[in-house]
Amino acid sequence: MTISVSERDWAEWKEERSHLIEYPNPDDPDNVRMPQPTWLA
Repeated sequence: MTISVSERDWAEWKEERSHLIEYPNPDDPDNVRMPQPTWLA
């Protein structure tokens, strides 16, 4: 099964949940943890 998400939908989802984004290592901007939607798993 293929799941397709538009860039717009992904950006909206990301913006709505921006308060849940974690940066475990502030010195590494690429080290980010963000909960993914259950429908993506």
